Amino acid sequence: MSGLQGELEEQKRRTVESSGAQAARNAEYESKLLVLSQEIERLNYVLKEHGYEIEVVQKKEAQYLAEIERLNNTLRLKVEESGRWEQANNELRLRVKAGEEALLAAGQEY
Repeated sequence: MSGLQGELEEQKRRTVESSGAQAARNAEYESKLLVLSQEIERLNYVLKEHGYEIEVVQKKEAQYLAEIERLNNTLRLKVEESGRWEQANNELRLRVKAGEEALLAAGQEY
């Protein structure tokens, strides 16, 4: 019986050691889970902050694009207006030249 009792005591000792080691591993895992959970929360906060920053940049981009569109339209209108002024200037030059030629022709007739 002492052999069986010795085996039983040895088994109890191993079980206790194993339980202690398992408890230590469980505590370590729980500690790591807590650290990971906190890191996940921190990263979620960082993502939200970056998301907000991206939203602000996108709004500014939209404003800049709208301003560029407005300026392009203004430029297009000014180019068209410049073309009309150039055409009017050319027509006026032709009329002045025709008037000068008419005056010269009239002066030569006398």
